[in-house]
Amino acid sequence: MKPNQIAAAELALASAKKKSIYAEVRLVEESSEKLAAQDESLQPPQRSAKSGLAVRLWKRGWGFAATCSLEPDAVQRAVEEAAALTGFAGGSLAPPSTARAQWQGECKLDPFALPLSWKTERLLEVAAALEAKAVTAREAAFIFSRKKQLYLNSQGARVYQEHFETGYSLKAVAQGAGRAATRSYPNCLGGGFAQAGFEFIQKADLIRQAERIAKEAEELLTAPPAPCGKLDLVLCGSQLALQLHETFGHALELDRALGCEESLAGGSFLTPEKLGEEVASHFVNITADSTAPGGPGSFGFDDEGTPAQKLPLVRSGRVVGFLTSREHNLTGKSGGAMRAASWQDQPLIRMTNVNMEPGQETLQELIAGIELGLLLDVPNSWSVDQNRLNFHFAQEAGYLIKRGRIQGLVAGPTYWGDARRFWRNCDGVSNSALWQTVPNCGKGLPLQVVRVGHKVPAARFREVDVAFGGRP
Repeated sequence: MKPNQIAAAELALASAKKKSIYAEVRLVEESSEKLAAQDESLQPPQRSAKSGLAVRLWKRGWGFAATCSLEPDAVQRAVEEAAALTGFAGGSLAPPSTARAQWQGECKLDPFALPLSWKTERLLEVAAALEAKAVTAREAAFIFSRKKQLYLNSQGARVYQEHFETGYSLKAVAQGAGRAATRSYPNCLGGGFAQAGFEFIQKADLIRQAERIAKEAEELLTAPPAPCGKLDLVLCGSQLALQLHETFGHALELDRALGCEESLAGGSFLTPEKLGEEVASHFVNITADSTAPGGPGSFGFDDEGTPAQKLPLVRSGRVVGFLTSREHNLTGKSGGAMRAASWQDQPLIRMTNVNMEPGQETLQELIAGIELGLLLDVPNSWSVDQNRLNFHFAQEAGYLIKRGRIQGLVAGPTYWGDARRFWRNCDGVSNSALWQTVPNCGKGLPLQVVRVGHKVPAARFREVDVAFGGRP
């Protein structure tokens, strides 16, 4: 960061310390680039660069303000605005950070240093592989971002971090026989991401994946409808990640569980008194891990300066922990889950990498244990109630399982249920896990959107309500 930027942050902290018992400053510089191809057409690059400074003060409650100007007058106004907002809530805080450190995320091949022509050539190669006879629309995208952040607080903490993120997204739409069908990779949400450089794309085998989803989109035009009734399911990929995200990840955010953050998407069925309660089968183990190399939700320190941590949330089906902050915690210690979407946003408790631990079986063994059911991997729509309990998911496609074998694609499967019953009916988890991303996780008012990582295996669930195209 430039000397004048650092000087502005230090000025903000010095001024804020005079007006509160605790103060912290975040200086953030962000840049992004998205390259997209639609059919044979390369779209103009989408680029952005933004920076700003945020001030947060504590005096019987938080006061927050931010400014995109680093001129001394603008910095002072931000401090005055934050100070004016303190003191409207009671409570206390866990001990503050005193860290003095630097952290950089993984990046072997800086995407911002690569020639634009070379990156677009790679993108067009992937887009061309989405071709099939019935495919009428193709989309491919590469997405890059970089964030530099300096955190200071009145207890002497000084933490500099640099994050790189690289992602990709593929989609093929086929039409024919009076139908339209879509297949996406790795999800329908806007892409898969890692804290990495362009090497993440090089390792992803996108040509093969593009050819596969184009073929499957075409096959879905004549695929039979999904069966209905109480069926056994194997969930994997972005579908299991989203199921985990919606029914456990959000439910275990402590501010939501305490009723302090209900303005967007409500509260939680997992309130603090549920600690120790069995809410899933003994096969289910869930961990929040912001230390995992390359994880989309990894960092060195959260936005309160708390070091990254690996913490259990569910063990053998029982709730053992929550995602926490200095203000909202049950132990007098922050779990390091405070993140802000940008320089102008106040930090909130957000999921880091909320992962489901692998089990003992292979994917083939999970499938072999099903007489009639479906393997599901990519959703196309979903809904969850205000307490993260009742859910409904619709799929791009399903793979029919009969007598322990995959038989082929079926169209339009949906499933629904109660999260407690659903997770208690998990009776097998595969022995390997892969990173998935929810890149559009929203929370707070004003809305903040961040990327969240989930490393998930495949898992089998018994007697789930399933229908074709919706509830019967």
